[in-house]
Amino acid sequence: MFISYYTVYVDTISRNPLLGTLRGSDHIFTLLFLAAASIALSTFRIRYASPSDHSHYTTYDRWSRELFPARQGTAERLIPQTNARLLVYLLDRWIGMASIDAVDEGLIASVSKYVEAYMANYDGSHDFHHIQRVLGLAKYIHAQAPNAPERDLQVVVLSALLHDVGDKKYLKPGEDASSLVNDLLISYGATDELARKVQTVCLGVSYSSEIKDPARVQELIKSCPELAVVQDADRLDAIGSIGIGRVFTFTGARTKASMADSIQHFHDKLLKLQSMMKTDVGRQLAEERTRRMKEFLRWWGEEAAFSGADGIPTLA
Repeated sequence: MFISYYTVYVDTISRNPLLGTLRGSDHIFTLLFLAAASIALSTFRIRYASPSDHSHYTTYDRWSRELFPARQGTAERLIPQTNARLLVYLLDRWIGMASIDAVDEGLIASVSKYVEAYMANYDGSHDFHHIQRVLGLAKYIHAQAPNAPERDLQVVVLSALLHDVGDKKYLKPGEDASSLVNDLLISYGATDELARKVQTVCLGVSYSSEIKDPARVQELIKSCPELAVVQDADRLDAIGSIGIGRVFTFTGARTKASMADSIQHFHDKLLKLQSMMKTDVGRQLAEERTRRMKEFLRWWGEEAAFSGADGIPTLA
């Protein structure tokens, strides 16, 4: 009985496609855990394989059938099969959850160093401090927002770091924004799939591109849910008290616009961003930051009123 039980048990595990992944050197500890857990679980369940006593099997069978509804065969064969499949299922879930937030620290460090040097050529509204704030916001949204398992933290982090690399406002002669991020990541050893996905997110972050074709952005988010996170993070840094400072920094550095033109930017764009947030966390944070901007604009209106024809403001 023991030999038969373990034969079925090992045979079931060995046929599972997950073993192809586990055999890799990166999963050697998982394989060791699998071996130890197999022995422990088999020993614990061995009594259920006795043809003379299946009283406990009925409840166990009903519960396990929800995971493996297609099982067929005798109890003596089904019990070790179910145990084996359940173990592999749990391992599969464990590996999947562990890999969700796994990042290549070496790649992140290399990209961060590159971005810091690249952004040194930008004005203060789009400097490396902006990148760091967007990165922090993106990580926070990723961790707090529902459906986080659908997203890849590494894509979120890299996209947050690189979202302004190739920005058309600062694009250098000869640079191709459509492939700049992809080529950079490939040069640092990233996989084609990772590089492609990060490039897609970076190209989709733009406010102007969403205004032109909002349906396209919604479709992109379905295939790249990380875009919603990075987009919200970038837009959150455009509003609130820091957003106020960035408006005047940008217009002062890049254009000859007056302060009145800067104020108009709040009405043209910034006050609209709250309604364009894609995540629940983004909307919550945007609500408070938008309130702060409205309060600032009220103060601005009160003080600017002294420039009227009679110099006497009308205060609300």
